[in-house]
Amino acid sequence: MKLLADKMITARPRGDVAALALTTLKMPAINHSPSPEPVALCDRFVFDAAAIQALAGSGFDFGHAMPNRLIPPPAKLAWIEAYGGQGWLISGETAYAFLDHDYLGIHHAATVDLRAAADGKYHTVLSDVVLAAFDPHSDAGLRARSGAHRCAALVLPLLLALASPRAATSRRVLPGAGLDRGQKAFALRRAQRGLPVFSYNKVDLIRPQTALYRGEMRTAESLAGLRLHQVIGHWRLIDGVIAPYWIWIEGHQRGDADLGTIVKERQVHLDLGGMRRGFRMPAHIGRRGERVEAVR
Repeated sequence: MKLLADKMITARPRGDVAALALTTLKMPAINHSPSPEPVALCDRFVFDAAAIQALAGSGFDFGHAMPNRLIPPPAKLAWIEAYGGQGWLISGETAYAFLDHDYLGIHHAATVDLRAAADGKYHTVLSDVVLAAFDPHSDAGLRARSGAHRCAALVLPLLLALASPRAATSRRVLPGAGLDRGQKAFALRRAQRGLPVFSYNKVDLIRPQTALYRGEMRTAESLAGLRLHQVIGHWRLIDGVIAPYWIWIEGHQRGDADLGTIVKERQVHLDLGGMRRGFRMPAHIGRRGERVEAVR
């Protein structure tokens, strides 16, 4: 796919934010000289269609963000883009969202504050381009605003995935690698016009299909042949998010009844001083779906 960053470099910027993004994307890093390939002023991270699909099925949660908690960006100055013509310029604590729209072209869609507000939400401001493009009460206007909000919200799980080595990995794609002679010549002419072809980081989501069974980490496929059995209610720790929390899992049945049924009697007591992965467990029995903030 053609990267949005490369398309932006040849586009005509509209507004100061778009001009900032264009200038940033086409500039090489100051210390790029010793590198065998051109290094961009801001590092670029690309999520393709497979990575976005994997992200949609992951468990990233932003519903209980801690006030003033900043989502850690991969760098103070970075460019992130996703399949579907969406990109974000990350500068400090701010993300500038960009969209490639059929009518508007490539434009600044919204600005996101990456530091959660007092209510735990992430503040988003739509750009003047989006607000002025359509009648706000028309179908086109509503779709444009809705698309801008979705684009702004998507940067949050992308940043969280990049911040967690357990969630994502990236590999550098070098310019010219795998190109034929004609493509390399085109890239050279492009560089001579002041538009260098920079390397970028292709992001892959990690979704290991594993489960903890009797204290042993096993693949999910190996659990497919378990007999029907009862799972007691318990607190599950969700610590791969910005604000870790406990969630109560109601008792339920698991397994295949055709393979048989396991019947056991247990005497259970609540461990008021229990700890799990450094977090203190709640001191009460929960209700279905109840969440409790995880504290150390």
